[in-house]
Amino acid sequence: MANRIWVGNAVAHQGDWSWDDSGASFATSNWIDETGAKVAKPADGDDVYFENASRSVTSGYGQSAITLGSLNIAQSYTGEIGSTSAYMQVSADVVNIGLQGQGANGTGSRRIKLDLGSDQATVNVLATSASSLDTGLPVVRLLGTHASNVLNVVSGSVGVAATSSGEVSTMAAVNVGAGIVTLGAGCSLTAIDIGKGGRVTNLGAAATTVNVCGTAAIYTAYGSGAHTTINVDAGSVVYNSSGTITTAAVLGTLDLSSDPAGKTITNCKVYKGATLLLSNGTPLAHTFTNGIDLVRCGMADVAIDFGTNYTIAFSTI
Repeated sequence: MANRIWVGNAVAHQGDWSWDDSGASFATSNWIDETGAKVAKPADGDDVYFENASRSVTSGYGQSAITLGSLNIAQSYTGEIGSTSAYMQVSADVVNIGLQGQGANGTGSRRIKLDLGSDQATVNVLATSASSLDTGLPVVRLLGTHASNVLNVVSGSVGVAATSSGEVSTMAAVNVGAGIVTLGAGCSLTAIDIGKGGRVTNLGAAATTVNVCGTAAIYTAYGSGAHTTINVDAGSVVYNSSGTITTAAVLGTLDLSSDPAGKTITNCKVYKGATLLLSNGTPLAHTFTNGIDLVRCGMADVAIDFGTNYTIAFSTI
């Protein structure tokens, strides 16, 4: 294993900043080590650093045969990785984006597109640029299909399989602090945890477990993906998906009012302090298969907006 640091020097014979251009045989190299010596391009197990540089990776995107030990992209790197139409194809056991203290801190890259392939990866996004080079799309865009992939977002703008309808990815766990995350309909998702002020938008994927824990956290679901369990401990869930929720446990806010189509919730457990927004303009649109359970509380302890002209029938739990 070795360290490889991207400097993005212009290589005379090619005239661009290719991942492949490296080595002492060239007039200049796009890669150096920690001593500043020219080195070969990254190989299996290497630790790669993008820091204190502004040159974009403009070609040599096809590095899918390489599995790095780690890929580290600091906030002091302001170039782009990937293009409008292409992802950088490279696997890494660990990907760290937005590292601080890697030299002078900067504004970060406005485009990072990584296709991590079928190898397992843990991706840690600590920060991103405040603006994306591609209007309407996240700054960091990821693809990866390993069943045990993990995404941890402290802050910043991140998308998974969120650029086009044909993209697919798998995430065993998506953990979001204060970031903004978009999950495409082609995602295979298991667990989503949202804390602090995290905002996650699901464009149609099914999910096994969603935990919304931060008071300012928001989870919004579109499309048709079903959800096995949604726990709203705090914050809000805006559910516009047509997929069934098997179990919803609500202490925060569950909002079914934004979409005129009816929703189906098999088991709905409501706790003291919870809010249910059910008035979507279509009376009796929603189906609560096993009713709405007021757990250890009464009607005075919760806020439920049914709309108008409803009959409520009571039973014990």
